[in-house]
Amino acid sequence: MPNATEIESNTRPTKRLKTISGLTLPPHPPGTDPTAPQEAHLPPHSRSSPPGPSTPPPPDTTTNQPSPIPTASLPSRIHPPSYHVPLLLTSPPSRTALLQWFTTHYHRRAMPWRKPFVPPTSMSRRDLSRRAYEVWISEVMLQQTRVSPALAERWTRWMERWPSLGDLARASEQEVLAEWAGLGYYQRARRVWLAAREVWERTEREEGVGTEPVLPGSVEELIKLPGVGRYTAGAVAAIVFGVPAPMVDGNVLRVMSRQMGLHGDVNRDAKVGAVIWKAAEELVKVVAADGEEEVNERPGLWGQALMELGSTVCTPKPNCGECPITATCRVYQEGLVLAGKADGSGVGDIEDVCTMCAPLETEDSTRNEGLLSRFFAAPPTGRRKFPEPGPPDPEILDIIIKHARRFPRREPAKTVREEEMVVCAIRSSDGQFLIHRRPDEGLLAGMWELPTQILPESNDSVMRTRKSAASSFVRDLIAAWTGKRPGWKSLKHIGEIAHVVWPFSHLKHTMHVQWLEWNGAASSLSPGPTYRWASVEEIDGETMGSGMKRCWEQVRREETRED
Repeated sequence: MPNATEIESNTRPTKRLKTISGLTLPPHPPGTDPTAPQEAHLPPHSRSSPPGPSTPPPPDTTTNQPSPIPTASLPSRIHPPSYHVPLLLTSPPSRTALLQWFTTHYHRRAMPWRKPFVPPTSMSRRDLSRRAYEVWISEVMLQQTRVSPALAERWTRWMERWPSLGDLARASEQEVLAEWAGLGYYQRARRVWLAAREVWERTEREEGVGTEPVLPGSVEELIKLPGVGRYTAGAVAAIVFGVPAPMVDGNVLRVMSRQMGLHGDVNRDAKVGAVIWKAAEELVKVVAADGEEEVNERPGLWGQALMELGSTVCTPKPNCGECPITATCRVYQEGLVLAGKADGSGVGDIEDVCTMCAPLETEDSTRNEGLLSRFFAAPPTGRRKFPEPGPPDPEILDIIIKHARRFPRREPAKTVREEEMVVCAIRSSDGQFLIHRRPDEGLLAGMWELPTQILPESNDSVMRTRKSAASSFVRDLIAAWTGKRPGWKSLKHIGEIAHVVWPFSHLKHTMHVQWLEWNGAASSLSPGPTYRWASVEEIDGETMGSGMKRCWEQVRREETRED
């Protein structure tokens, strides 16, 4: 665990970077220090009312019209790379507006892991350990699903079972996997357990048995732990330790793409992703420097505010009328130009044209058919007047939202691979079932299941074919253990009892549940190293994937009818 000096030394940038992955930062106003505090310290739980949508810049005194932010040359969107430098970097009022908006939503969507920031040097080792552990588990769970009361209940149940990092480290792997059931991606649960054990064992080895284990306080050390990526490390470091570390999840990628006017694939284009990460890093340093204390809550609040904005307002179909930072949003300004409500004079001389943005005109998406002509057509009555400062009317807002929905760029979804399989419920004469433990690597690693075989791709996956496949699979399985293939009287196929369809992110399983009877006690057939006989009650308590759990529920229902 870093000491107080190490924590503080990691929180303050010694020098402001002048570029973001090759993008030149805009100049700061003369006589200003970009790292100096630029506004009053924001309380962590301000109860002030959230600001409304950002108003346009002050009007030009010569025309009495708003002075628009220069936009890309529309409709072609020709612009230099510097166009993508976040305007938030040089807009303290917008940064304050976002933080004030979040502190209000903080109370509206209170979650048990959201707590007031306490400087790490003011906390006991035990309290610091607990706080870092709470945030870490919440962030891993949030990678699986959205913020919701149901997720809050799962997090609370986890914390009640293992209140500290040491408690989790002393649990068994199977207990952790069982508690994680239903959240998906079980490898993440396994890695959480492995990381907890690593921190606990290292603490006991280096600092003595019984010493409270504490997660590291820097991104560099956190990211060395099993399963801790750049985002999770940044979240723990910023929220708990006050380190100005970026927190960039899918929601933040979308917000930043729109703020920066970056029309690229944020998930698959490494160059686009790197630019957004670097911009987020620069922003959080500026936000931290806005505060009065060396170590403060602003980095953590800022990261959470961006994520909250992306999950509630700047969604795939955004509600731009509720956004507190439209004044710095490139895409919002472009929408005003497209609606004929702002000056589309462009960003000036262009020496190097941006190579990261894909042209809007070349997108082939049925969802957007017909939109381009409406977006880029000249207003039917010629150039319209600029609106008075304030939120745009619904018609204009609709045009802005339609334009914003095109950011970030999305590649067509890949076709999900489909697999059909037979799931074999093999019951012995004394009422036990055969179960199998999956390999330690790959899909559903280490989970228990009923013996399963993937069916070959075929157009004749009829019940007769599945019955034959299930019977042959189980006979081959037993022959591999015993060296003798069982006869038809020893193993009988009773029937097909259910079909369970279960989707994953990259494939879909259609599981045909087969009922087979072994004509003998479980003790008469010794299974292999990854197979064992288990009672109904034992299987109820085993760690299974959610789809397999559904299959087992069908078997339990059938078994009840049999009795």
